[in-house]
Amino acid sequence: SNSVALYDQIPDQYLRAAESLLFTFMDRSVGSNIYDGLVCLSAPNWESSASHCRRSYIDSSLTEWKTYTLADNPIPPEILFPGGNSASNIEFIYGMGTWEEDLVDFIQRYPSYANRDIFTFQHNYLHVATGSTIDDLYFDQNYSGNNIYDLLALESQYPQNTFVYWTTSLAKSVGTREAQSFNDQMRSWAIQNGKILLDVADIESHTPDGASCRNSQGYEVLCDMYTTEIEGGHLGSVSPGKIQIAKAIWVMLAQISGWQP
Repeated sequence: SNSVALYDQIPDQYLRAAESLLFTFMDRSVGSNIYDGLVCLSAPNWESSASHCRRSYIDSSLTEWKTYTLADNPIPPEILFPGGNSASNIEFIYGMGTWEEDLVDFIQRYPSYANRDIFTFQHNYLHVATGSTIDDLYFDQNYSGNNIYDLLALESQYPQNTFVYWTTSLAKSVGTREAQSFNDQMRSWAIQNGKILLDVADIESHTPDGASCRNSQGYEVLCDMYTTEIEGGHLGSVSPGKIQIAKAIWVMLAQISGWQP
């Protein structure tokens, strides 16, 4: 989550280099929300961005929200952005299925997208619901099905491409043991193997001021301020969550382009 604050520090030369990268990512509905956030940041400026880019809660109980304009004061800083980051080389693909089905779908699609600099995908909060097998099988080298070792095989097959790994999206109902276990394993695996990690779960489970959002069991959950849903994990009706993730993606792409903050 700390990387989000780096967005305002990216030198222009690295933003332009990041814009030239061909970046495709695959996800379900939250991925669509994330892509909307990237489109928000591509507006010429904040005030001309779409209304869905400028919505946030106006009360501390998080029950009322509004679309902000330049006439409002103060504007919540978590929905502010300068605009001007072209998303013309960013593509979103809608996946659907169980965690294994989506993984197989991604692996089968990969050759068709190997001309992209980055083709990656995220497991979503539905994949880590209570009862999921993902945390038990994904990092098991002896598992007979598809898991992270098939992604490693793709890396070997396409050494010219950049591979990015993700933690899952979260929801108010996820918090689960499975989600926490999978995401912690992904973090450890990425560190141990020197991989690029886009830690969406960490961003979604921290408010912009750094406060941690966890349930009564101590598991990471989607912060209330990032969604209007009671249990779900969509980031569409209010803007801070998708804007935070979109900023983190630009930080990541700038670093892949050579920026060393």
